[in-house]
Amino acid sequence: MLVFLLASCGVFQPLDGTWLFQIDPNGTSAGDCSGDDSGGGTYLGTESMWVDAYTLTGNQVAFVLSGDVLTGTLAGDKVTAEYSTGYKDNNSSSTQTVTLEATLAGGSLEGTLVSVQVSKFGKNDYTCTQTLNFTADKATSSPDMYATH
Repeated sequence: MLVFLLASCGVFQPLDGTWLFQIDPNGTSAGDCSGDDSGGGTYLGTESMWVDAYTLTGNQVAFVLSGDVLTGTLAGDKVTAEYSTGYKDNNSSSTQTVTLEATLAGGSLEGTLVSVQVSKFGKNDYTCTQTLNFTADKATSSPDMYATH
């Protein structure tokens, strides 16, 4: 009975911790930032980044990605989280929304990061959508890994 009580105090949170996100260099750009007249472009480069994940209440989750906090839900093995920011003044406005959608399988995450930027300057509109695929693995360490003297 005591073991069951102790086990219930430490609920397993599969996302909590630090993750190494490895971004696929073959992402796409669409809209005004695509760089060509066909409406599509290719993101070039390799990027890896450390991302911290937290479980909030219930199935609510948060990811700290490049200083921004994306909030969302974990439902079964599906994760969705979003961050949005923007501004507006007399003649212009701009919004940016970053959406993370992923599947949690075997301790890894696999999914997409989509960034949508919409800006208006007077009568001119600018829209850019960038889609990046990623895989992520949770960083693990143990005190047993370090030598003690």
